[in-house]
Amino acid sequence: MAKRPKLTLLQYHEAMDRAFLFGDNLDRHLLQHPVCKLDKEFGTLIEEATDKIYAAYQLAGHRQTTIIFP
Repeated sequence: MAKRPKLTLLQYHEAMDRAFLFGDNLDRHLLQHPVCKLDKEFGTLIEEATDKIYAAYQLAGHRQTTIIFP
């Protein structure tokens, strides 16, 4: 069985950046859209997805600190 490569600080930083950009795009371009505001079921699903993206952002930040301060 092949060894899994260790993830680097830079890789976590890059993942955080991508998660932030994706979450920001969801917020600006979809959550603020009238369909999300008026169709509560649709809006709730998009809001949950956005929350998950930001949770992943937070997790990547936490994991990044475990590399810096093991």
